[in-house]
Amino acid sequence: MILNAFTNDIKQKPAAALLAIIITAISLVTTFLIVMLYVTDRDIERGLPEHQRLYRIESQFNLPNGDIVRSAQVPFPLVEALQKHPNIESVGYAYRLHTHLRRKGSVIPRVAVFAVTPTFMAQLHPYREDLPAPGPHDIYITADFNRHYLGWDDPLGKTVDLGESGQFTIKAIVEPHPDSSLQLPATIAFTPERVAGYPDKRLDWYDSHVYAFARLPPSQPHFDQHLLANIVANHAPQIPGAPFTPSSFLTFSAKNILDMHYDDGYADEFVKTRDKSLLHTLYTAALFVLFTTVANFFNINGILNAAKRPSLHIKRSLGASGTQILTESLSVFLPQFLTTVALATLLLGALLPLSVDVSELLLHQPMTRMLTVFFGVALFIGVMMLLSHLLSLCFFLFGNPASQTPNRYETLSIYYLNRMMLVVQLLVAGTTVYLWAGVMTQQHKALHAEVGYQKAHRLTFALDEGFYTLSSIRKLQHQLQENLGTSAFSLSSWQPFDMSRHILNVQHAQQQVQDQFTVINTLSADKYFAEVWGLKTLAGQENTLWASTDDGVCHAIVTRAFVDAMGQKTVDEVLNTRYYIPFPEGQKELRVLRVVENVDLGEHLSSPQPLLIFINDRLEKFATVAYSNDQQEAPLVALIKRHAPPNLSLQTVQALHDRHFHNDSQMLNVITLTALLALILMVISTLVISLSDAQRLDGTLKIMEAVGGSLATNMVFFLQQHVLPIVFSLLAALALGYLLLGRWLQQYDTVAGLVYVNAFAALLLLGLTVTAIMALSLVLHDGRVTRPWLRRG
Repeated sequence: MILNAFTNDIKQKPAAALLAIIITAISLVTTFLIVMLYVTDRDIERGLPEHQRLYRIESQFNLPNGDIVRSAQVPFPLVEALQKHPNIESVGYAYRLHTHLRRKGSVIPRVAVFAVTPTFMAQLHPYREDLPAPGPHDIYITADFNRHYLGWDDPLGKTVDLGESGQFTIKAIVEPHPDSSLQLPATIAFTPERVAGYPDKRLDWYDSHVYAFARLPPSQPHFDQHLLANIVANHAPQIPGAPFTPSSFLTFSAKNILDMHYDDGYADEFVKTRDKSLLHTLYTAALFVLFTTVANFFNINGILNAAKRPSLHIKRSLGASGTQILTESLSVFLPQFLTTVALATLLLGALLPLSVDVSELLLHQPMTRMLTVFFGVALFIGVMMLLSHLLSLCFFLFGNPASQTPNRYETLSIYYLNRMMLVVQLLVAGTTVYLWAGVMTQQHKALHAEVGYQKAHRLTFALDEGFYTLSSIRKLQHQLQENLGTSAFSLSSWQPFDMSRHILNVQHAQQQVQDQFTVINTLSADKYFAEVWGLKTLAGQENTLWASTDDGVCHAIVTRAFVDAMGQKTVDEVLNTRYYIPFPEGQKELRVLRVVENVDLGEHLSSPQPLLIFINDRLEKFATVAYSNDQQEAPLVALIKRHAPPNLSLQTVQALHDRHFHNDSQMLNVITLTALLALILMVISTLVISLSDAQRLDGTLKIMEAVGGSLATNMVFFLQQHVLPIVFSLLAALALGYLLLGRWLQQYDTVAGLVYVNAFAALLLLGLTVTAIMALSLVLHDGRVTRPWLRRG
């Protein structure tokens, strides 16, 4: 009997019956994935003992020129001060070394290894295995570290040569804890000898050195941020002659360990971060999808129930009890619900091999957690489906007074229900479309912002100092130029979004005292840097770029922001000024050979940072080559790899940008898919509501047509019935969208001028689209309006 009622529904209204199941299954899958993402995110670091009392200490340096440098690390002396403070129970820390790993006769440069203290291991438990801190000559490595750098079948017990850091025996092959955000591919014990220049760094408050974690005593429920400010005021030394105090320059903060995995934009971050705005976007999108699909199910299910109501009214008139009518009308619910759950399961099974993100989210989860979440979400969807059936019965059957005919009561109920559903649907869809247009405009500005260098047709890779020499790289350069017509190799200490640069002070005779502490970012590069990266020259084009042969003189390229930082008015003034740089080994003269347009190194700051590029003639960290077209890329990569170590990683500059903006692109994709789904559901809902209203007004439209009313008259009358709910919904969507978009844009230093204009235009276009769909629905309603001559004849 139950299956018969369900199949009868499909036979009577096949499109509506199948659409209700498909839309609800999509909603179930979307809600399940987002709830799983939320549960996974919530559990990160929550398994740590006493996580409420564990905090990471972070740094902020407020530079004299108004710039701010933020770091996930803190100075050594702050760690010592915290260890002695009575309100701190313990402090653990990790020091990141970039060391050279020697393997099979080659040297792999800048391999990240973490030197940790016993307290750090006891506090954070970064591995699935419960291990103490390594011994003085031991090392823990992950399987990925072995696969990437060592390539041993059985690495346990073997010796790893870390160059100047020493040789270490592999004591354990560790697996990262699934609920930890820490990324520690290789771990050794911390000792002062591991840190170059440790005696000086131990006293240096004005640099960041280690990742520090402080645990509070049980009597201290929350971290007092004033504690850090007091430590700075009482312990940090004043720099002689500096126009600032330690308290105005140094700002430290404490973040609970549960919030550590949210991306704060630290260039030296060492945990696997998640973009909080992306998560909130996903949560909001899932809420919108759930809300919209439930509303659409109510609409479509109303069509199915309307088809059965005449027979239910007849049975009620013949004396059928309310229980009998309820049982018969709800007989379709169970197969409808089970079919929806089965379809959702099939969709999830199809997504696993197709989506890497879905696979990564689900395959590492305990089966009990997944089943609990899935059945919980399915139960919620089932309750909504059941509620739809019950409300339909209450409104159109049990709530129908005996003094009113069913037709009149249903007509009035449908009138108000359609308007309520139209308002809800258009509010959700309008807000989504408004946000989508605004976010897309802002993201387009961020992705296509001017960075000061060319991104297209540039290939870059890290240089293995144990494999390459300066002469070998120049020999390869000539081979590429002869065979493929590429540019020279530009050797530099930088590639886009690499933050391992240096800062220093630059002085000149006419400089104001307060400007002497202005911090300048510095890079090292060869004479081909400006040409290969396509830097725009402002002055000094006639000067030949070359490395100085005088040990007391440095040659350099500077950016436009350097001119402002030095307090100078013209670029020609910079070329004719003699600058001095105070190095620890003594003062050196700086000669600027060329001034170029500002370069964005990767911070995306509103005001460009001054940059100084030293010109030298030595092997650097990265090599970059420019080529003419896409067809050259494959043979260029093949030729470079033919003369490269086996683990060489080549990537285009455009690929570096795409990877850097991956989270932003994901967020835009999520919002786009949500807006698309909202639009599709809005179209379906508008068609359902419009056809229902056209049926309700059928008698009135016939009368208007009989007295000579035209198609245009009928259409104006029909659209007038919906003007108020449409205008109200669009205004509410405008207000809500404006509020949400404004909050999202607060994370950006600069906002594209057309953000709100495009968002409003998209919302207005949605309103016009809804109006057009309603007009089309009237035209298509049973063919009556389109063929009036057939009825008159």
